[in-house]
Amino acid sequence: MKSFKIIFILFLLSAATSAVVFFLNSAETITSSTTDVVGEIAVVAVPIFIFLLFVYLIVRALGKTLVKRNKKSLPNQEGPKAV
Repeated sequence: MKSFKIIFILFLLSAATSAVVFFLNSAETITSSTTDVVGEIAVVAVPIFIFLLFVYLIVRALGKTLVKRNKKSLPNQEGPKAV
């Protein structure tokens, strides 16, 4: 369930980013209706979402690998070592 929440947040972040970019460049684009604006924002949001999801999955996989490696490599010292 946590993964779906993160994916939804990434979707909202990508939609917000594409909306900001659209309105920053609104002087250069020619649109005729509200559906054109929404469509253009949606079309730009898809690649941004895919990129953010890809980065999230890589970071998540690397994080799990590093946590497992650190747990595995830490020595278990519970008392004085007898030589």
